[in-house]
Amino acid sequence: MGEVINLQEYKKGKAEEELDYLSRLVKDMVKDLDITPTAYYPNPISYHEGELGMCIDSLIWSSDVLTDLGFIEQANEVDNIIVRLTSKDTK
Repeated sequence: MGEVINLQEYKKGKAEEELDYLSRLVKDMVKDLDITPTAYYPNPISYHEGELGMCIDSLIWSSDVLTDLGFIEQANEVDNIIVRLTSKDTK
């Protein structure tokens, strides 16, 4: 009689081998690329100046992103902060 093969274990082993192979390929491709993560700061889009203006503009951008992602309640909280900062900014 022949050897009993567990197909589930065989498939799992093959999948792991393939992932390892693909991982090595990606590492080889990426090692020569100069990819340095950098922070993203949106360009000022309002008439606020200085560091507070940059903060307000960043909050406006954050609110827009949260809204696009469907986090409406959190975007509203950020909007409330913007309103408080801009009303303080104008006094």
